Amino acid sequence: MSPPDHTLTDLARRIIDSAAPGTTYVVSIDGPSGSGKTSFAEALRAQIEPARTVGVVHVDEFVPGWERLADVVPVLRDDILGPLKRGDPPRARLWDWDADQPGDWAPFDWARAPRCDVLLVEGCASGSRPLAPYTDLLLWVDAPEAVRYERAMSRDGAGYAPWWDIWSRQERALYAQEGTAGRADVRLEATADGWSVAQ
Repeated sequence: MSPPDHTLTDLARRIIDSAAPGTTYVVSIDGPSGSGKTSFAEALRAQIEPARTVGVVHVDEFVPGWERLADVVPVLRDDILGPLKRGDPPRARLWDWDADQPGDWAPFDWARAPRCDVLLVEGCASGSRPLAPYTDLLLWVDAPEAVRYERAMSRDGAGYAPWWDIWSRQERALYAQEGTAGRADVRLEATADGWSVAQ
């Protein structure tokens, strides 16, 4: 059995203590592909519940194709986080990756009354500057590129391989433009036993 991840526990406690009743505390979890954002979000959710109700947005469900990473930012702002901030229901289409076109409307179960106490927005571009007014805590998750590549290929299979370089170039450009890692409230490195705070 792995030892307890105190970083995860401490972050969960910080979020639980910060989530005010009647509002939704938004946590963005950003970082390059394969860094472990989804796993981290799942582990963090398990630590926060049942003290607070938690919803999750997986950003890659809304990115409009392999070559349009930056185009997900206005979707997150205008269709999901903006309405949530105003007290309106989010409304956005999922991206059908197989058909390479817009898919069904996202259900957004977490937004139904009573809406969730904490919303984890995990995925590339979730920490972009236009989303800052709607974000309460920005986390950056990273890992060495070789580790990330191996994870991504294991997770998504051969279908991702032809797109890795294209996607990585978009990530680097977006992160340089947005200064995401430098603006993060907490920077994390994936380890064999969990996550540690990056120095």
